[in-house]
Amino acid sequence: MEVVTAHKKFAIIQEMAECYGSIQLLCEIAGVSRSGYYKWVKR
Repeated sequence: MEVVTAHKKFAIIQEMAECYGSIQLLCEIAGVSRSGYYKWVKR
């Protein structure tokens, strides 16, 4: 099984948020923090 990096998870969350809208829920499902996601978005 392949390990998925946080950066890949953030990219998937960004794509899925366009359809599903809930960043908080998507981050919880992916096991990453919202703050980490938003720091990644600002880059």
